[in-house]
Amino acid sequence: MENAAQKILENKPQIPDRGIWIASLADYNAGRLLGAWVDLDAMTDSDDLDAEVEKMLERSKEENAEEYAVHDYNGIPNEIVTKLGEWPDWDELLEIVEALNEHGDAVVEAAMGCRIPIADISDAYRGTFNTQAEFGMDYAENNMEIPDAIRQFIDYAAIAHDATCGEYMECETDDGFVYFVV
Repeated sequence: MENAAQKILENKPQIPDRGIWIASLADYNAGRLLGAWVDLDAMTDSDDLDAEVEKMLERSKEENAEEYAVHDYNGIPNEIVTKLGEWPDWDELLEIVEALNEHGDAVVEAAMGCRIPIADISDAYRGTFNTQAEFGMDYAENNMEIPDAIRQFIDYAAIAHDATCGEYMECETDDGFVYFVV
């Protein structure tokens, strides 16, 4: 019994922190599970992903194994997975992974929810704040000269509201309020 358990553990695939499970559809339709986890952080371009798919399909027992699908994601938020689906564009997927690694899940989810293109997140992102008033205070301190005598009377939430009526977009997340310049 111990040997069987050891064998299972030794053959268990390593699931990468940010990865996809690619599966052979020919094998799936024949009732077999054939696939591989791909570490997205180790991929540099779509050619690398295509090579991983080819390597996995070469292990197939089916004669015409050439179709595949992404059957699982790891380390990518569900909201994003839903948009990517079973046949994601490789370049878009790698761009999303790069953004997730640079900005974190909440910021990228917020950007996608606000329809900020992935390529524009770095330039557009202005910060995550616990409250709207906190953003308003940051905005005021960086864009206005406020005499100390009146600081306590300023409605910073109103300043945040005004900013989002023009040059900023606000996205509420579980982590707070995420702001992007439009």
